[in-house]
Amino acid sequence: MYSANQERGHLLPIICLAVLWAFLWPIAIQAAGPIRWAQTGGPLGGMVHALAIHPDNPDLIFMGAQNGLYKSLDGGAHWVRLSGGSLDCQEITELAIAPLDARVIYAGGSEGLFRSVDGGESWVQLGSGLTSDLVLSLAVHPLQSEVLYLGSENAVFKSADHGDHWEYSGQGLPETSVWSLAIDPSNPQTLFAGTDQGLYRSDDGGVSWRPVGHDFLKEQRVQTIALDPHLTRRIWVGTPQGLFRSDDGGTSWVIVQQFGEHPSVSEIVLHPLEQNAIYCNAGLHWVFKSTDGGTNWMRLNPAWSAQGLVLAIAVHPTDSRRLYVGTAEGLYRSSDGGDTWTASNEGFIASDVRMVLDVPGNRDQLYAATRWGVYETTDGGQTWEARNHGLPNLDLVWLALDPIDPKHLFAATWEGEICHSSDGGRSWALAHSPLAAGVQVTGILVGWRQTALEVPTILYMSTDGAGVWRSLDFGVSWEHLALGLPGSRVSAIWLSPKEEQFIYVGVGREVYRLPVNADPAETLVWKRVTTQPLNGHVTSGLVEPKHHNILVATDAGSIYRVEPNGTGTNLARDSLPSNLLIEALAIATPKGRAPLFYAVTSGGLFTSNDNGHTWSFSSLGCPQRATIRSLAVDDRQFEYLYVGTDKGGVYRGRDMSARMASWVNYGLAFIGICAFLVAGEAGRRYLAKYQIARQGKVIEQNWASWDQAITHALDVHNRVTPDMLSIIPAQMRIAAMRRYIEAHRDQDLLFQEDTQAIVPANHLKLQHFAESWASLVERLDSPKRAAPIATHITEQLCDLLGFSPLESRTFKSVFGHMVKAP
Repeated sequence: MYSANQERGHLLPIICLAVLWAFLWPIAIQAAGPIRWAQTGGPLGGMVHALAIHPDNPDLIFMGAQNGLYKSLDGGAHWVRLSGGSLDCQEITELAIAPLDARVIYAGGSEGLFRSVDGGESWVQLGSGLTSDLVLSLAVHPLQSEVLYLGSENAVFKSADHGDHWEYSGQGLPETSVWSLAIDPSNPQTLFAGTDQGLYRSDDGGVSWRPVGHDFLKEQRVQTIALDPHLTRRIWVGTPQGLFRSDDGGTSWVIVQQFGEHPSVSEIVLHPLEQNAIYCNAGLHWVFKSTDGGTNWMRLNPAWSAQGLVLAIAVHPTDSRRLYVGTAEGLYRSSDGGDTWTASNEGFIASDVRMVLDVPGNRDQLYAATRWGVYETTDGGQTWEARNHGLPNLDLVWLALDPIDPKHLFAATWEGEICHSSDGGRSWALAHSPLAAGVQVTGILVGWRQTALEVPTILYMSTDGAGVWRSLDFGVSWEHLALGLPGSRVSAIWLSPKEEQFIYVGVGREVYRLPVNADPAETLVWKRVTTQPLNGHVTSGLVEPKHHNILVATDAGSIYRVEPNGTGTNLARDSLPSNLLIEALAIATPKGRAPLFYAVTSGGLFTSNDNGHTWSFSSLGCPQRATIRSLAVDDRQFEYLYVGTDKGGVYRGRDMSARMASWVNYGLAFIGICAFLVAGEAGRRYLAKYQIARQGKVIEQNWASWDQAITHALDVHNRVTPDMLSIIPAQMRIAAMRRYIEAHRDQDLLFQEDTQAIVPANHLKLQHFAESWASLVERLDSPKRAAPIATHITEQLCDLLGFSPLESRTFKSVFGHMVKAP
């Protein structure tokens, strides 16, 4: 037994080392700490799924978007994203405000249903009794605010206690998606449900259902339902075939309007004060208005682009001239009945950024290529300006500039068009139409020149299906560079440092290179660089300065360092999961220390500061739910990084390890680690055995019930997070989750460090498949345009994920809300 003096003797060095560690820790964490991220000021806009106007205060508007729920207190002029709790960063596609108590708001989406009882200040997640997290439709009882109905992917559910508990309410309904729900305000026992197989009616509060209007609506997807507040038996429904109306409660129907080539209607809004005023979306991109009950229609002048899908419509409850339209590129509002529109996205940052491009030599100047054009910032991302004048197509996939003369910009569109700007993006001109139909551009780069006066500019373009091309006249004409390449599907292209003068491409599992040359008379032949096929298809690459080794990333989670003799070493074998798709690589070369490497993957951003030997995850916080598409390093301030996300705009990060000299970093880190180890060893005799024994005893005593709780959570949600395990003490949940994975090795489970969750091993692959496939939704209106791209991407993803293509597979969509394969 220790005496008191002995205990104090052991505690004294621990206290001294703890004080030393507390002093050194703030310095050491700067030397090896994580990247500090902050969202920039744009680009503004993004996909708007739902709108809800407060009935008592019309200046209070809620907006459901792809990256969360937003609120405006000034009629849509400014927006604030509601964060905190389980609602944070969820995709919200459905909104409903309780008619009798406007403080009660419901929000639903792909991750479940949420409720606020204080006007949106705080939120809780609901779902007891639901069989799916997917919320497709909502309806609140007009006289009993505690009663509401929910449509999911296969049923209707009813709650009588504000959504706390749910029960199945779909007798007579087919087992299919319920896209819309409506309650008759004059007789709340009467409900209508729009499904993939037509319209159904219930006259007993949802207990039983029967089909109505099957002469017109059978086998049609009823996407939206609106009950006329002035004529109680009049019903409006929208389907992919147009707008339909019934004047006798659903017994008989007439086709009101089929809006041209694209008749699909997914939104109908009736004004509560004006009897014959009706608004609907149609033709994917248009809003139509009728003031005579649907006899005549007027197309409202849009301010959004031709690619901007109309997903939500709302009308001011007391002023029919004040309209709100939610599109795939942001929110627009009108105060004159739709004659003129104004983009209203201040504070709403959910843009899809495909590429971020740093301007060499210009501090804080960047360009961003998005689904809606080119944007420029000159203040490090605080403000962004659109640079789209003259662009024939705003849906961009690639952006490049001349490093010697950055005013020359080149952009590639989704369709394969090549555009050129000679004034820094102020104006654009179409340089060349697509080189081949249905072929995706995978990269554009400009070869090195000694001076801006040296001509010509050497422009290279790689494609997935048409090989590599070179242009010597700013993209007007192109020469095919195919000699020596084994195929035409080129997945990546990159440039060597200026002194080496080579371009590199990835073809399948191999890398080839070609000298940078502007002589059209010289025959150029590609030379294979890798001596053996790599593990996975090449997705990105870069050339290390000074050493001239190349780093090559693949879709199998591998990062190879290939030496000049062609031999390659997999640097990520032990530090990156093999199921990650590595999409891009970047390098920063601060003076006085080793280079910093960055890898953009399907699972987030990984960094390495030890020459690529080990990699660590860098979380962006909320955007971890989004896909990081690209990364750029500030060439004048190497500690600053910029990443483009698919639903969060551009984020700016500061890598603190890039600021300090290497000997300071490593010295401080070494001292801190030594202090920590000594303190830990001194305290181990007091704490380690006791804590291990106590925790192990508690886990063993309770393992049977804890094992069942984790299994149940995994069965219901297909993932397990600590907050789902209320039966387990909070401090032991992570340990119990790790033990569960060890005890159930046959289930092929993974523990995600960033989200602290158990997920199936194929979770990230399936998520990437869904996100990639969702990008095709905007083209599904035209099979002719969508088929080549869809077929190609489907084949590619099947190959990446190990799926077998199914000949009879069908896909359904509703204007960007979601994609599902029944």
